[in-house]
Parts: sequence; structure tokens; C-alpha cells
Amino acid sequence: DFLHHIFVFIALGGIAGIILSFLSVRFLTRGLVRPLRSMQETTGAIARGEYGARVTVESTDEVGQLGDSINQLAQDLGQFMLEAGKTEKLRRDFFANVSHELRTPLSVIRGYSEAIVDGTMTEEKQTGNALRLIRDEAVRLERLIKSLLELSRLQSASAPCPLAPVSLPDIAGHVLNLLLPLADSRHIEVKFATDPDLPPILGNRDRLTQLLLILLDNAIKYTPPNGIVSLTFRQDGSHAVVCSVQDTGVGIPAEDLPFVWERFYKVDKAHQHEDGGAGLGLAIARQIIDLHKASVEITSELGKGTLIQVKFRTIAGAKDCQPSS
Repeated sequence: DFLHHIFVFIALGGIAGIILSFLSVRFLTRGLVRPLRSMQETTGAIARGEYGARVTVESTDEVGQLGDSINQLAQDLGQFMLEAGKTEKLRRDFFANVSHELRTPLSVIRGYSEAIVDGTMTEEKQTGNALRLIRDEAVRLERLIKSLLELSRLQSASAPCPLAPVSLPDIAGHVLNLLLPLADSRHIEVKFATDPDLPPILGNRDRLTQLLLILLDNAIKYTPPNGIVSLTFRQDGSHAVVCSVQDTGVGIPAEDLPFVWERFYKVDKAHQHEDGGAGLGLAIARQIIDLHKASVEITSELGKGTLIQVKFRTIAGAKDCQPSS
């Protein structure tokens, strides 16, 4: 009887141990399998393009660390796809804008040249007008292609831009000599002022000349007759020089200001002129500003004009700006 009771107790203890072990294993297995299933569902959602899916992390062990890694991967992948989508949109917009800008001059050149070849135009006066239009559109087409190539070179990481100490007033004097005839023909007064003993900056003379030409040409182009365009240089503190270009032109709507530096962007209502460009000038200007590690600020008011301020670092403040080659 004694042995019988011992065997019974041993059997009951063994059964209880087996049941307890089974429940413990099942609990531990469910605790391990549940997050793994969650990870499987999350990775499947990410594979379907649902980059906002996340794993619910409830522990700090290896499984929890794996969940954190999946969540970080989903976040990085979502950010990458967002940037890729923006890049793709920019690419599509770029090709659409290029196609649009090329279509008009090519259509004019083809139309008038076919009319001359087919003999539709026989009068000397008509033929002369047609040839002049073909020439003008060819020049506009050449200017557009040059601007595209220039923008491409500036955006290239290998674009040569040797920097050296330069004087902004000296560059401004050369630029003003080039643009004063245009301003006089439009009856626009150009004012120039600079602080005495303005320190030199670390820059590229050719690029800075191009920058001032773009900014002043735009200011003159969109200022009505009898208006004023001002170019000023002033020292801001001890390590910065501010270049300001201000006009009394038509101004830019506030909703358009964030986009004026983009390629092919045009302010339709305010800047649609017969001699309007392709919308690449300010995009090139922004690349030149970035190459000099300068900052730019633009403010405008409709009917009163626009102010563009570019802040360059002086040589003393640009010790970390090494010339690139």
C-alpha cells in the first residue's frame, strides 16, 4: 500500500509536471511566435509599399531589437521612396518643361522654312520677315540649350569652381557697364552704392559676374519705365558682405516666392513678358550662390518691387571654405 501510494503520487507529480511544462512551453512559444508573426505581417506590408507599417515592440531582448531594426528599416525605406518620388516628379517636370520650351521655336523655324521651301512665300518682304523670325527663334533655342548645359555643369559635383579673393565692387563695375545700355533703353535708373573699405570675399570672379548679370538683368527686365534698380554692397558684422539687388518692378506674389529658384518656374501673372526667358536664370543663380556657400533671402510686394539679398562670407569668415577643383 505504501509503495502503491508512492507510485500514485509519482505518477500524479509526473502528469502535473508534464502539464506544467507543456503550458510553460506553450506560453513561451506564443510569446516568441506572436512578435515573429507581427514582424512577418509588417515586412509583408512593407513589401507591398505600405511604408508606414510598424512592428509593436514589447521587449528589449533580441526579438525586440529585431523589431526595432525592422521599424528603422521601414522608416528609412519610406524616406528613401519619398525622396525617389520627388526626384521622379522633378525629372518628369524637367522633361515636360524642356519639351515645351523647345516646341515653340522649333515649330516657328519649321513652319516658316517650309513656307519658303514650298514657295508659299514669294514676296521679298515676307521672306525677309520669315528669315528674321527663324534667326530669332534659333538664337532663343541656342540660349536655352546653353542655359541647360550651364545649369548641368553647376549641379555636377565635379564642376570646376576655383575660389580666390575677389572684390565685389570691381565685378559690379564691369557688370554695370554691360547692363547700363539696356537700362537706358528702358528708361530705368540704376543706382550703385557700396561701403568704403569693403573686404574681399572668397569667390570665383566669372561665376560672381554671371550671378550679378542674372540678378540685375531680371531686375531691369521686370521694372517698368522710369523705375529704379539699386545695387548695394554693405559689410554685415566682421565676417559677411551683403549684396542687395532691389527694384521698383511688378513684384512677385507671396505664394510664388518659395518656387522662384526652381528650374523653368515662371510667375505667370506678374512676369509674362514678350522677352521673358525660359525660367532658368534664377536656378543658375541659386547654384552659384550654393557654390560660394552663401545664403540668399528674397522679399517682394506686388506693385512695389523685389529685394534679393545674398550674404557672402569674407576671407576671414570663410577659412573652412576650401577652393574646389
